[in-house]
Amino acid sequence: MSNDSGVSDFFQKFRFGAETDESAPASVPAPASRKRRARSASKPRKAARVGTKQIATARNPALDAPGQRVKTSDGLFEVSSFGAHIVADPPPHTLLLGSIPSITSHEHSQYYGFRNNAFWWIVGDAFGFRRGGPNVDEKWPHQWGYRKDAVTPLAVRRDIVDNILHKAAPVLTYAQQLAVLADAGYCMWDAMRSCVIHNSDDTSIRDGNFNDVFGLLKRHPSIRRIVFCNGSTIATQFVRHHRAQLQQCSISIKTTATNTVGSPSKVAARFSRLIYGRKLSGMRPQRGRPLELCFPESVSPAAARLNYPAKRRSWFDLVFPTEVAQRQSSVNNEEDESVELAARPRSEDTKSLKKTLGPETSQE
Repeated sequence: MSNDSGVSDFFQKFRFGAETDESAPASVPAPASRKRRARSASKPRKAARVGTKQIATARNPALDAPGQRVKTSDGLFEVSSFGAHIVADPPPHTLLLGSIPSITSHEHSQYYGFRNNAFWWIVGDAFGFRRGGPNVDEKWPHQWGYRKDAVTPLAVRRDIVDNILHKAAPVLTYAQQLAVLADAGYCMWDAMRSCVIHNSDDTSIRDGNFNDVFGLLKRHPSIRRIVFCNGSTIATQFVRHHRAQLQQCSISIKTTATNTVGSPSKVAARFSRLIYGRKLSGMRPQRGRPLELCFPESVSPAAARLNYPAKRRSWFDLVFPTEVAQRQSSVNNEEDESVELAARPRSEDTKSLKKTLGPETSQE
């Protein structure tokens, strides 16, 4: 009888989860074949996605400091974001929100530091400069270091270098590029404060802590727009985690992005459902802080579906339309002045020159 009761207790515990690990899978998969086991063992284990129920404190105390990257025993990285780059004067109007710094960004302590990331190239095309690399003394565009032979410079993708708009514009350092954005009312931060990640793959993020973005918005009420720079993966997790705060705002959604969901209108409808739910996705609160959520094409080189000109077009239309229009107007005015000067009769130039120099004087 005692043995039967022990077996019964065991099955009761197994069935109802008593004294078992809640994180264990709900079902045990069937044994894989020998080839499948060998193939799966050779691949890195894919980490669980960040979810609202999976937010945990970072394991490494060193991650309390910004801009850290520590390799773990299982080949992953424990990483922390940089601090927010924001100035009070002029008051910022737009928050450019990334995910978490990449390996190269941590190496250079720069937002979007990888040379083939489209972000700073797009900003340069919008504001009229060429993006400079960390090695400012080297000839442009070979300012991003060298290969292992220490001779061959690391190359920037041809679809970027060949298609930038201002090939004769000044080359700006990273600090100067930040200043240009800040002067135009843009600030920068990351959605994640710290997390565990495989290399620089956003889809592998787990054990994540989000930055206090809404605390930043409270301290800077002039911010009326959030631009998600790195695509739908981190944007989806941000919206899910901050759903309650977003529901208190008067939200408008703008996107030019297309992904597996389909057209931009379907992408916008999807994020609306994430915020308000399926039944209330068509409703908007009449009161609350106005907040525009923008979803342009991802600047990450991992988003290789689109080339650089297509990504730039998305950002020009959605993020920088004012700056692009102002710059185009300035260029048109300069061209009109040059055309007017070239078309002016030579006699008028002579008359104006005489007025400037005064009456003729004898050279005898």
